[in-house]
Amino acid sequence: MLLREPVIRGEGLVAFAACIFLPTVLIVNQVNVIQPQHPLPKLPVARAIWAPEPNLKVAATAWIHAGGGHHTALSFALRPKHLENFADMAGMECLLIDAETTIAGFRKELRWNDMYYHLANGF
Repeated sequence: MLLREPVIRGEGLVAFAACIFLPTVLIVNQVNVIQPQHPLPKLPVARAIWAPEPNLKVAATAWIHAGGGHHTALSFALRPKHLENFADMAGMECLLIDAETTIAGFRKELRWNDMYYHLANGF
């Protein structure tokens, strides 16, 4: 079913599985779905407009550093802990971008995670 307007507004999350690195990375960004300021009649697909946490600049920078792409899944039902548990069961790394994210801290997390992966699996 194609939605002409977002049916649900509020807190949600978007996720992307990046399979170009080892290990596979599940990137999760908490978002707030908002009402579009203008009608979007020329978009032929289901859509939602969201404001990423903590803000667009930090979220986009962290998303790019993590290897995130443009094909994401949006959920209002799942919470970050659900996807963290799934990633753990699937042997994936889970990177969370939320209101507390800073670029410096996120880049350090990427470096530490990379070191852990190499040490845990041998060089």
